[in-house]
This record gives sequence, C-alpha cells and structure tokens, in this order.
Amino acid sequence: MNRFPVLLVFVVLTCFSATPNVAAGQEQKAAENTCKKVLRADKWLEKAGNRTICYQAVLEGSSYARKMLHRSSFLVEPALRLYLDVAIPAATPDLELTTSERKRLQRQQTRFWRQAKNADLDLLFLEDNAGLPYRFSKVTQKGKMAEVIVHFQRGLNTDTESAPQASTAGRYVLSRPNRTWLIDDFEPVRMELEITQIALWLGDYVNYARSAYGNDIDLGFIALANEAGLSHFWLTGESGQDADFLRRNQGKGWGGEPPLITSLGADSDSGVSINIGFLKKESDAPDASSIDDPLERAQYQVVKRDGRWFIASFKEIDTTQSGSGEVAGDEQWVFENSASVAKFLLQSQLLSKNLKACKPSEFAFSIPTIPPQKVQFTVQGYVGALCRFKVMIIGAIGLLCRMSAEAVEAQLAMERYWAEQLQAHRDGPFPLRLTVDKKLADKLGKAMAKSCEMTVDEQPPVDMEKYINDTFAYLENLKTCTPSTYSYPHPIIPGFTGKNVVKGYEGGNCLIDIYMPNNMIMQCKASSRHVELMRNQTALMLKELRETGGYKISIEIDLGSGFSSSELGNLMNEECKW
Repeated sequence: MNRFPVLLVFVVLTCFSATPNVAAGQEQKAAENTCKKVLRADKWLEKAGNRTICYQAVLEGSSYARKMLHRSSFLVEPALRLYLDVAIPAATPDLELTTSERKRLQRQQTRFWRQAKNADLDLLFLEDNAGLPYRFSKVTQKGKMAEVIVHFQRGLNTDTESAPQASTAGRYVLSRPNRTWLIDDFEPVRMELEITQIALWLGDYVNYARSAYGNDIDLGFIALANEAGLSHFWLTGESGQDADFLRRNQGKGWGGEPPLITSLGADSDSGVSINIGFLKKESDAPDASSIDDPLERAQYQVVKRDGRWFIASFKEIDTTQSGSGEVAGDEQWVFENSASVAKFLLQSQLLSKNLKACKPSEFAFSIPTIPPQKVQFTVQGYVGALCRFKVMIIGAIGLLCRMSAEAVEAQLAMERYWAEQLQAHRDGPFPLRLTVDKKLADKLGKAMAKSCEMTVDEQPPVDMEKYINDTFAYLENLKTCTPSTYSYPHPIIPGFTGKNVVKGYEGGNCLIDIYMPNNMIMQCKASSRHVELMRNQTALMLKELRETGGYKISIEIDLGSGFSSSELGNLMNEECKW
C-alpha cells in the first residue's frame, strides 16, 4: 500500500531558533496545502492515495482536511472515525488543552451532528471511556441510513467499584443528507461479544498494535493508536510480548487462520488459540506475488473473563516448513476422447470455411479449456474489402471485428495448426493435452487488437435499490472474510445471475469463489490489499449508482490472461486461478 509520510524538515540552529509551536504550525500548513492540491483534481477524494494524503493533514491538526474527508466519505466508518478523533479529546476533562483548543475541538465535533443541540449526547460516555482503545464491532449501512456500534476495550486492571456500571459500547445512528454523514442519535448499549467474532476482535487488536508500534495509520486502521492502550487487551495488563514480532514485520501484509472454536461460554474456559502470519514476496522481482512466510507466524491465546475477551499468551511458531507457490504453465486444451476431437475438427472446418468466404452465418464454437468455454460467432459479410463479424466472448461482452484478408489469414493459420495437431493425435492416447502455439496466438492477438473493438449489449433494467443493499451486505462480509454467498444480477451480462462465495480464511488469505458464465469459477486467495481494493472499487461503483442512478464501465481485457493492467487486476492475476 502506498504511503505518503509527512515531510520532516531538519533545521540547523545557528543564530536563531524556531519554537516547537511554529514548526508544528508550518508542518500543518504544508500538509494542508498538499491536501488542497489533490482536492483540486479529485473533488470527492475518490482515490485512496488522495484520502491518505488528506488524512495525514488531519493528523497534523488540519480542521480543513478533516472537513473535506468528512464531506467525501461514502462509507460510514471513516466518517465516524474522524468524529471520534475530535470528540474523545473534547470530552476528556483532564487533557492538557487550553480553553481555545478545547473550544476548537468542540466546534469540529458539533459539525458531525445533524442538530447541534444533540452534540453532547455521548459526552459522558466518551468521558468514561477516554484513553481506551476502540473498535467498530458492528456496522450496518443501508442506503442513506447507518448504525454503528463502537466498543471500547477496558482492561481488568482498570476496573473500580463504579466501572462495571459504565457502558463500554455505544450505538450511533447516522443519516446521509446532501452526501455527508451526520449523527442523528446516540445511546450507550450493553456489549455482548459473539464468539463468532473472536477472530475479528483479535484482528482489530493486531491492526491497533501494529499502528502503535510504528506502522503507518490510515483510514483502515483504528485511528491514533498508542502503546499505552495496548495493556487493555492483555489479561495481565502487561503488553509487549508480541512487540518484536510486530515491529520486525512492519509494512508487511498479514492474515489469520480461522480459530477452532469448541466452547467459550464459561470464564474458566482455557480459551481459543488463533494463529496469524505475515507475507513475503515470492522473489525480488518488482511485480512478484506475496506468499505466506513460514518464518513469521505466531499464536495468540484468547480467553473470556467477566464477559470480555483478553489475550492470555503469545508465542511465535517455530517452523521450517516452506511455502510453495503455484506456477501456471502454458494454456492447454484438453480433449477427453476421439469424439471430442472429431467435434472440434468439424467446428474448426466450418469456422475456416465461413471466415474465408466471409459468408453470413451464425454458429457456436466450443473451446476445450478447463472449464470449457463457449464462443458465439456471427459472420455478417463484407463491408468494402473488410470482413465484418461479431464474437460474443462472455454473456453480453463481445468483439465487433472488421478484418482485412491478412488478419483473417491469422485466424485461419491458427485453425490449420489445431487441425494438424489433432489429425496427428486423433487416435490418442487420451486425455489429449495440447498447448497453444505462442507465436500464432500472438500474431492473432495483434490482428484482433487492430481490427476489433469491444461491445457490450444493452442491459435489462435491474432493481438498483435491492442490488445496492445486497452489495453493502457483501462488502461487510468481505471485510471480515465471513463465510457467505452473494448472488446478484450481473451488471454487464444480461440474464446471468452472478455469485460470489466467501469461504473464510486460509493461511492469512481470504478464499473467494466467483462464479462466471460458461461454467467458469475464479478461485481467489485474496490478500488484505486485494480485499481492500475490491471493497474500494465496489464502494465507488455503489456511490455512483446511488447518486446518479448509473455508472460508467471501462473494461480493458488482456485476451491472453483475461485481466486488466490495474493494481486490482494484477493482484487477481497473481492470487486467482480459473
């Protein structure tokens, strides 16, 4: 993930000196100006990098950057996190703030409420929990309404006689008029920790701890993490057992294995063991994929005490078992028997005949990949000296081609290659596996790239409200890699119902099966960055749908790999297989 660190200016003191307040003010102004610069090109901060730049300005104290981030937040979590960053210090009586500084924070806090008179509804709650680390235990966003449960982690060693009466969770109700999230209501609630969320709880701790130990803080982490807050997560109140492990893996991706939960109903229970691990680059190549690092694994023991979870112990896992990455070979076509060979030869003969003569015709062509693909050809005849035909690649996505005789010859050369190969091996042995000729494939790809343009058939109307709400639910499940199935009318493939199946974690990666037409399944072992980009891209699409009623699709497909050249496309190419 790209980071935008604040510029540190080292001043050599000679005949003059700059006071800390002046230096801090200069750094704040510089960070704020950088935020203003990116806002000129990205008004609603839709790019993750630009949001990070403005968030760095927020950390330097810029109220302007905070306002811009608040205004542009489409998802509710970043908006409420920005609010808590100012509301908590504003509600803390013993914080060493001047009267003017406190009033400034209170003004910023009030701007997050729909009605200014309600801005103190959570004052006592935040005062009671000030200094405690917090997490969002539940987020429900549906259309322009949202509900967020904020859970503060209180250590056992901080309890006093009055502490049990103090609520450690609060429910915020928000709405989004005029494209900006505002708080409508608040109430303290009793926190009931669900055993199924124990891994999520530990994940929040790890993100908080990594931030406290030096990892960059961004909108995806619990803001303003500090080492003092870590003690609240530990049963003994003494943190630091995992400090070396987390510090030496600074900047790396990480993930956890699903815990084996038998029972955690009684406080005397021995708890649940949860393994986590960090990733490493498979090689020194700039575009190398990330794999599990067998030397950077650890185990946390989480127990339940007084209705709350705590880390009882930590140990690194000593293992010499090395991971292995799958290396994809050249694409192969597989023929199961002589009948499949005969069928393909008949199809190839018909295609060659009709293309050579540019005879108006329509027919299906089966490609024996795994899984098999079906392609629909429609030859429309000559337009001048060019042969016009349409190829439907997948559902409504197709290619409209106007090919010269030279380009058609590239297609015919490929068909002759397959015919020669199959004639030589038509008697087996089966299954017969043949590899595509790379030179011929490259020549055909160049010819089609020059002669063809992508088309998308008209889409039938879709119940957008249902689609948006269902997709929001999918995004929440994707965030925590919660096993679930998301079915949806495919946005660009008429009549096809897509399906994404989240299967849970494996070795730190989220397993996701994406069902496509032609019986194709894309199986992904998605890293945390992969999941983040999927959520961000989908959220931007939902934002455009919600605000305009439609969205623009820009598709760039490599005919060889099937993926685009974007960062998400590159990660899919690395972490997914068909």
